[in-house]
Amino acid sequence: MARSSSPGTAKLTCVRTGFTITELLLVMTVLGILLTMVLPTAGRAFDVLAVRAARSALAAAAERARITALAQGGATLSIDAKAGVVRVISARGHDVGQPLRLTDDYGVSLAVPGRDQVGIRYDALGLGRIANTTVAVSRRSIEGRVVFSMYGRARVQ
Repeated sequence: MARSSSPGTAKLTCVRTGFTITELLLVMTVLGILLTMVLPTAGRAFDVLAVRAARSALAAAAERARITALAQGGATLSIDAKAGVVRVISARGHDVGQPLRLTDDYGVSLAVPGRDQVGIRYDALGLGRIANTTVAVSRRSIEGRVVFSMYGRARVQ
């Protein structure tokens, strides 16, 4: 409350700050409408990023298997599509690094046509001997692929 500065007048003025409940409700309604338009797009973007990251991790594991094969005389890239786990196993039978748990880490599922598991053996020259194999990586409606050539090279699609 402030008093008027003129002598002889005793008029009080009231200074209001803040917003009315109607203004706050209007702003909250507009924000709610905007969020319902943005959230499905954001969810799809997260799915795309998860699939990309999982594909890159799978391709990196294949490269790690090739490098291990060159250094230790052989290695195997083991892909368990049902469990969503990828392992690099040295020629001596030991895991190289930690297994990749793509399903747990990225929330994706793996699929290999006609098989639950795939093993790609790399020889001492770093060459894998398999038929061309495709591993599908998916999350909800987003799908990506990693294609392994007959020499074990991974190509992300």
